[in-house]
Amino acid sequence: MKKIVHVLLVITLTYSCNKTEDNETLSSDPIIGKWQLFQDIENATDISTNCSRQGTLSFSENGSFKGIYFTEDSGQNTATCISETQNAFWLNKGNNFYTVDGATRKITFKEKYTILELPNGNLTSIFKKLD
Repeated sequence: MKKIVHVLLVITLTYSCNKTEDNETLSSDPIIGKWQLFQDIENATDISTNCSRQGTLSFSENGSFKGIYFTEDSGQNTATCISETQNAFWLNKGNNFYTVDGATRKITFKEKYTILELPNGNLTSIFKKLD
C-alpha cells in the first residue's frame, strides 16, 4: 500500500512540476520588461542625445506594448525635449522576430541588452533592460 501511495505521489509531483515549467516557459520571453534607450547607432556613429536616451519600451506578459520616445524641438533658440507615447501589442514570431504594432523586426538579445535591427538597416537602437 505504501508503494502505491509513493508512486501516486511521485506521479502527481512530476505532473505538477512539468505544468509549472510550461507556465514559466510561456511567461519568460526575454523581451518582457522595461527597456531604456542606451544608444542609437547610425553609420557607426552614436546619434542619441540626452533627450532621446530618456526613451523607454515596455513589453508586458499580456502582449501589450508601450513606447515613450523623446526628441528635441530646437525652436526659437532653445531646445525642448518632447515626448510621444505609442501603445500597441507585440507578438513573438520566433527566431528573434517580434511584431510590434504590425511591424516585424529582428531583435538580438545580449545579456541585459537588446539590439533592435530596424528594417532599413541604417539604424540600430540599443536598449538596456531596467527590470
